[in-house]
This record gives sequence, C-alpha cells and structure tokens, in this order.
Amino acid sequence: MHFKDLFLVALVALWAVSRVAEACKGCVELDEITFDKLIRRFPVTVVKFDVAYPYGNNHEAFSSFALDVADVDDLLVGLVGIKDYGEKDNAELGKLYKATEKDLPVIKLIKRDDPRKWIDYKPSALTVSAEDLKAFVRDNSDLYIGLAGCLQEFDQLAGRFMDALAVDEKSAQEVLQDAQEEEKKFNGEENSGRMYIAIMQRILEKGAEFIASERERVKSLQGKKVSAGKKVLLEHRMNILAAFKATASASSDKSEL
Repeated sequence: MHFKDLFLVALVALWAVSRVAEACKGCVELDEITFDKLIRRFPVTVVKFDVAYPYGNNHEAFSSFALDVADVDDLLVGLVGIKDYGEKDNAELGKLYKATEKDLPVIKLIKRDDPRKWIDYKPSALTVSAEDLKAFVRDNSDLYIGLAGCLQEFDQLAGRFMDALAVDEKSAQEVLQDAQEEEKKFNGEENSGRMYIAIMQRILEKGAEFIASERERVKSLQGKKVSAGKKVLLEHRMNILAAFKATASASSDKSEL
C-alpha cells in the first residue's frame, strides 16, 4: 500500500473516531481515575461499559437518552470505554463491575450511597431504547424522569392516588378530584391528563389489579400491526400506567407500622 493510501486510511480512521466521540453528547467519559471521583458527586449515575469506540443502534439510543436527561441535575450519564489491546485501558474497572469483554455493552445504575453495588439494565438480551432507559431510572431511583406522553403534575397525582387508595376509597376519590381540577387548567385543549383521570376511574371501579391487566392488554396490542399514531398512543398509555405506583415515602411509612 502506497504512503498516500495509508494516509487516507488514517484520516478515515480519525474521522470515524471523532464521529463516535461526538455521537454521545451529554455523556461524560469515565476512566479508572475519574470514575470514583465523579460518581460520588451525583446521587445517581447511569454508565455504559462498552468497547473503546462504540457505535450502532444501541449506542445511538444511549446517546439520545443522555441528551434527553441533560437537564436532570442529580443524574450523571457516563461512558467507560474498555480496550482489549495495548495497555487495556479500563479493563480492571470493567472487571470490578462485572463488565468483561464478552459482556459488552452493559449499562448499570449506580447510587452514590453505595457505589460498589449496581442495578443492571436488561441483563439479558440487551436492546437499548431511550424511553426504556428513562423508565429504568424512574423505577430504580427517586429521580423524576419524564417519559413520552407523561406530565409531571399528573405523575405526582398518580403516586398520591395509589398511596390514598391504600388508605381507603374516599381518600383516592379526593385525589381524583384534584386531578380533575388540574386538568381544567388546560382549558379544553387536548392533553394526556385525561388519560390519567380515566385510569384512576377504572382503578376505583375494578381495583388496583386493573393496572397489571391493563399493562398486559396494552402489551398485546403493541405486538400487533397498528398505525403509527396508535403505536404512539399505546406507548404513552404504557408510560402513564408506570406512574401508578405507591411512592417510596408511603412504602417506608408502611414498613414502619
């Protein structure tokens, strides 16, 4: 191969590396020196252990997630690139978090209170999506991460509703009334608050088990051939259903009784 050809190959390689580096805006590159320093500064860290120069659909989805949560101050999104050649950068860090070469990529949620423990994102059959990652953070931390179709005020009302339902139906009815008052602020404009209210009403009719049965119904519909618009609505409904769970404070109150 001529010198000119080698030069062109080197330029293409450098371009590819720079494109990879740009592809994860919102991510912080972590290594064996900076890892502990940075994760101890944030209540929650979501970190992807991957090859040194990651690419592909999963990496693009992780990058989208990083951009979507960029305004969540208490969340750090990190990226650890592990090399299997040369000095094998970050290989020991990967071993510490059980992210060896054969496992990559793996995504983990780490809390500042106990940084040597973690929660794996989909430990089997890893397929990354930005919305699933947001739900993963919501389900495993106290951080608020808005999902597609969700409204923060109504997510909070959904949590209050489930807490109230555990006390009695009258208390839950009062939260439903609060939700109906909140929805009036939209002055008749289309909004997903109506879906929260409809779910509350169905729960009062059928009991808390309605949530699980409705999730199964929506999942079955998602597996069928539906229009693009219907697909979005089903995704929004599934996200809203995820908000109907008891709050952490209510759960701890019960455990103390």
